[in-house]
Amino acid sequence: MDGYRIEQIEPRDLADSEAREAARLNQAREHEWVAEDPLVPIDVILDRMRAPMPGRDRRIYAVRTASGEPVGYGLVARELSDPGNAHMRWTEVYVLPEHRRLGLGRALLRTIVDSCRSEGEDLVFMGQTSDRVVPGGAFARAVGMSPGLEMHTNQLVLADVDRAKIAEWAHLDPPGYRIERADNAVPPSLVAPYLAAANAMNDAPIGTMAWRDEEFTEQQVRDRETFFRGAGIQWRLLVAVHVESGEGAGFTEIQHDPRVPHLIWQGGTGVARAH
Repeated sequence: MDGYRIEQIEPRDLADSEAREAARLNQAREHEWVAEDPLVPIDVILDRMRAPMPGRDRRIYAVRTASGEPVGYGLVARELSDPGNAHMRWTEVYVLPEHRRLGLGRALLRTIVDSCRSEGEDLVFMGQTSDRVVPGGAFARAVGMSPGLEMHTNQLVLADVDRAKIAEWAHLDPPGYRIERADNAVPPSLVAPYLAAANAMNDAPIGTMAWRDEEFTEQQVRDRETFFRGAGIQWRLLVAVHVESGEGAGFTEIQHDPRVPHLIWQGGTGVARAH
């Protein structure tokens, strides 16, 4: 660690020049994961970094050179509105390639863990690696982490979509159900059906992760809407409603930032067991 220092930062409190440096670091991480995509604009990353995150406790640590240049960061976060998973800590550690193998990643992870020592004895730190960034998986294994769930990220190029098939599917009309749509905010009448449908995500595979079923709440929905608004992200939601009972039977959602025109994120999708 000679020649480097670690300090806690809060993006909302940084001067604009410092915040842009931090955003460029995040941009470099995203580009390393998906090198074929256009770079996400710095202003978009800044908005996401500074957007309010009610219901979430987040701490960020930057590692800097002696001259003050940020060359890596560590992040730890927990969801305050999910008491069943109060032991889980989402963790990110990233160091620029030219500054790796100097102990900076270990120092960042140690700082993250030390910051959580007063929060319980059963904490589980989880993060994400990619086979596209080989050093990430090697680092995770070296510090004693174990794989919990193997996942794949699938991409669909919209220009290649069979539009006739999509039109056919869009005209399906299963008897006894209706589809309701919400843009950016869930209206009060749709909250209960959406929450019931969203609980279908508890059926998703968790591998060996110490994740417990979550009971989604309206407050979590409103907190998420607040973040999306602050970050400039548009949210589209479809909920399948069982007409007779009014229950939420299923849902699907996407997120899109108009300033990142090449990318639409497919969010959660699920169908409740009873349906």
